Amino acid sequence: MMTLFRQSTPLIKPTLLLWMGSNPALAEDTAPAPGEVYVSANVEGVEIFLDGEPSGQVTPAVFTDISPGSHSVSISSECDMASATFEVRSHLIERIELVMETGTTDLTVVSIPAGATVSMNGDVIGNTPLQQAGVACGEHEVVLTLDGHQTHTQQITAIPFEDQMISVAMEIESAGTLVVSPTPLTASVYLDEALAGEGPITLEQVAAGPHTLEVTADGYQSSYQQIQVLPDAITRLDIALEAAVSEEATTPSSGRGRVVVAGIMGGAGLGLAGDAAWNYMNARQAYNDYLNISDKDKRAADRLYNDEITPRKKRAAAEALGAAVLIGGGVILWKTSDVAVSATSNGINATLLW
Repeated sequence: MMTLFRQSTPLIKPTLLLWMGSNPALAEDTAPAPGEVYVSANVEGVEIFLDGEPSGQVTPAVFTDISPGSHSVSISSECDMASATFEVRSHLIERIELVMETGTTDLTVVSIPAGATVSMNGDVIGNTPLQQAGVACGEHEVVLTLDGHQTHTQQITAIPFEDQMISVAMEIESAGTLVVSPTPLTASVYLDEALAGEGPITLEQVAAGPHTLEVTADGYQSSYQQIQVLPDAITRLDIALEAAVSEEATTPSSGRGRVVVAGIMGGAGLGLAGDAAWNYMNARQAYNDYLNISDKDKRAADRLYNDEITPRKKRAAAEALGAAVLIGGGVILWKTSDVAVSATSNGINATLLW
């Protein structure tokens, strides 16, 4: 038997080395040159996100050394946003102009059981299950109501471009019975400002909790109070109204008192007026004497003027003013009093009305 041995010779492959030097064409084949991008917006000073990461720059800004290929840029504020995708090419500057728009959100509202009425910021927008598109950015109050269930109120913050969902398990509302027995029997009974009925009344399935109760009747003072209806129980109220105070009952004393005071003031005023007239006449007489002696004895004339005329003039003026005030006040009181004045065959008759 003969054995053959075969020696393998390694294959030597020649290696060709190329000296690229400063040839740009050859450099592009191995490492593409970067590009640049200029980002501007209709709002200045907004932070720029490049490829989803904070760039540390705000609008407007230029980014250099960006690798060629597809990239994204975005800017946003609390309620506004703008974004774009772009291609970077070697040695070129790409220009991106962003326009920020106010964003909205889509709101979904579901409840168990379904059929609850949904209100947003006081306006009814539909019944559950509900999808409300275009909800403005910011704070909103959402209220769900359903017969036999407690009202559900919730504050939400709408975030632009992010859908939101409200899911509520409506709680069954507990109720009680309210019995109202008013006096007089013709009184009207109002529950939470709505007329419930007249006279004694039983109100069933009243929501447990606080309520306002008002009982009114002609000729009586109204009763208004806060009440608490207990759940699964009977709440009874016996309300006796007090008779209203007649305005006519207070007229005689007040009218008579005003007339008496008016008479006193008028009499005092007339008395002061008489004194004022008497002092004035005496001052006039003293002034005549002053004129007669002023040429003969000036010193005596001056003494007469200072000691007699001036004091009487001042006293007369003060008394006249006081008389005017008293008489005027008396007239005002007389006018505002309940007094009937009529002419009779014997003269004028003034009668107090009571």
